[in-house]
Amino acid sequence: MFTKRLSFLTPLLLALGCALCTASSAEASQGETVGNGSTAAANPTPSLQDGKGTARLIPNAPIVVNTPGTWKIVYTVGREGIGAGGGIAVHISPYWGWTPPQNSNRDYPGYTTVSTSNEKAILDTVIGDFHYIVVRTGEVPLAEKQTITVTYGDTAGGKHPLGRSRCDKYAEEGEDFFSMHNL
Repeated sequence: MFTKRLSFLTPLLLALGCALCTASSAEASQGETVGNGSTAAANPTPSLQDGKGTARLIPNAPIVVNTPGTWKIVYTVGREGIGAGGGIAVHISPYWGWTPPQNSNRDYPGYTTVSTSNEKAILDTVIGDFHYIVVRTGEVPLAEKQTITVTYGDTAGGKHPLGRSRCDKYAEEGEDFFSMHNL
């Protein structure tokens, strides 16, 4: 049985910052729909504050190749916060059998949810082509140490087991987990 260490999980590319969010959903400005029918926040203002946090993957354990699972990407906002309209983008690899993320049916594979530790903030989520998950804040910014959690393959605690996501079909050695920041 092949396993991959979660720390080498290349197919999850976490790109942080409003500039990438704006580019990834440019066609969704002015409230148009993208991907599976989600809407993007209209005309976000890029902020130099965005993209200075940290991200971690849960669980931090080996993954059995070509098996379904649930993975959480927890982004912790940095000292300078994320301004209104700013956010993050998560990219799930479209290669080697990773399940495309989707947020329209919790009983279909790849069900993806997004939450924040700031109870007053409303997050806008767009899941578009090429397996991008773009998450932006609305009018309420996020402060230092607040979090955004993207749950890829969410089963709602086991109530919807078909929502899990399938990982890479192949076992590679020495892959990296990348984090990019727009400063």
